[in-house]
Amino acid sequence: MAEERAALQPGDLLPPFMLRAVDGATVRRADYRGRRHLVLCCLPEVLSGASRALLAALARCHDAYRAAGAETLAVVPAGTAGEEVEGLLRALPYPVLYDAGGVVQAGLGARGAAGTPAPALCIADRYGEIALLAVGRAASDLSATADLGLSLDDILPTLELLQVRCSL
Repeated sequence: MAEERAALQPGDLLPPFMLRAVDGATVRRADYRGRRHLVLCCLPEVLSGASRALLAALARCHDAYRAAGAETLAVVPAGTAGEEVEGLLRALPYPVLYDAGGVVQAGLGARGAAGTPAPALCIADRYGEIALLAVGRAASDLSATADLGLSLDDILPTLELLQVRCSL
């Protein structure tokens, strides 16, 4: 029997990853180490209105997050987007990464009760230490970030605190 992986906790290190972005670039967690905090949003799908609304909300917050020293990254399943959706993903102001096989979601412990991918929102400092991690139980938890137990409004004060903490 396979051992079930528990979700990471604040204080744990964000697992390393190397994923292909929608624009074809390769993005690694190490690319940001020591330079930028990460706001990492993992989505189990990209076709629903809830997923698109969350991606759009992150786009609206992107400039504020960048000003606070963070990069926003969205992680979506590989091969699920058609040309129209891929065009929408390319238009976002932050990288959207394809996660073949759900490796990043699994690394975060973002699995629902039946072992299916679940949404997750993670904030890690520039050294990879997780400050906040919210994991949903199912794709339906995307109806609002409050369903993940975290508001996009909670992210900016956390990033500002990380800036101070990492500057000391």
